Amino acid sequence: MMPSGPIKCAGAPQKIAYLACDHWRREGVLKDIDVHLVLPTPRTFGIASIADNLDKVVSDYGIHLHTNSEVTAVDANARKVTVSAAADGGTDAMLHPIAPERWVL
Repeated sequence: MMPSGPIKCAGAPQKIAYLACDHWRREGVLKDIDVHLVLPTPRTFGIASIADNLDKVVSDYGIHLHTNSEVTAVDANARKVTVSAAADGGTDAMLHPIAPERWVL
């Protein structure tokens, strides 16, 4: 997830998704994980040539890309997040938290 509004480095929020997917692929579990990347921007990056390369990375990892969208609510008890796009009122998706000891890459 990348927040809307100005941030220091537009690539930083995406980096963890790519690192996590790479780790999960090496562990042989990526095929069992439904990864979503939520971005408030129309593309993965503001420079077309970089965005084109990142689109290939997203596709290669099987990441579901949500552009022009934001996570607008998290219901931890129901394990759901609400992803709202500019064009609609929101879509519920399942949230599957990972135990902190599994976060280590």
